[in-house]
Amino acid sequence: MADTSFNSVAPALMVLALFLIIISRNSWWSGLSITIRAVVSIVVAALTVVPFFFGVSTAGLLLSLSPVFSIGSTVLLSLFVIKAVTVNSAVTESRAMAGKGTTAALLDRRDLLLFCLWNSFLGIGLYSSTLGLLPYDLYFLGYTFSWVFLLTALITLLVIFIGSRLAWIFLFYVIAWNHTLLPSPNFFDYIIDPVLFCISIVTLFMYGLRYMRGCKAES
Repeated sequence: MADTSFNSVAPALMVLALFLIIISRNSWWSGLSITIRAVVSIVVAALTVVPFFFGVSTAGLLLSLSPVFSIGSTVLLSLFVIKAVTVNSAVTESRAMAGKGTTAALLDRRDLLLFCLWNSFLGIGLYSSTLGLLPYDLYFLGYTFSWVFLLTALITLLVIFIGSRLAWIFLFYVIAWNHTLLPSPNFFDYIIDPVLFCISIVTLFMYGLRYMRGCKAES
């Protein structure tokens, strides 16, 4: 039996991330202690699962648009929230100017780029198949033991070998699927969704722009 309560975590984090993006523009927010910011964040996240709109919560409204948010989305949104709550704006800007990671220290720049590349290639293949651009149905493979599991296992071993923290994310994929944390038996729903795909594409695009600007500045 799927734990439907866990499925509300990603929508709650999504609303919280939007809240933090807006409120972090105010200078008084960065002056607050981490404890106060954490308490405020918990309250905001908790309010998203409280029914407001005709008995439907904000998280429920988001789930009506996308019934399942992947584990990858939950992890990436969690990292963003951790960074926004624990690091003030001045520190974040100085790290960005120095070319260091854009997420919390839990996931460095190299890991973030690899993660976004994996999500992008996976999403392009899966959604191309869904739209009928490929001659076979990739999504169906997620219901059975297939090369998708073997590929995930190989990538997990690879990231463990290179010492990447992405290993924890890929291990979490398998654990979450094995314990049916999401209301879907399909393995693809645990590793990719439209939100994660779009975030990954935008992140790679932003890194590409920053890289090209750096090359122009050097020349």
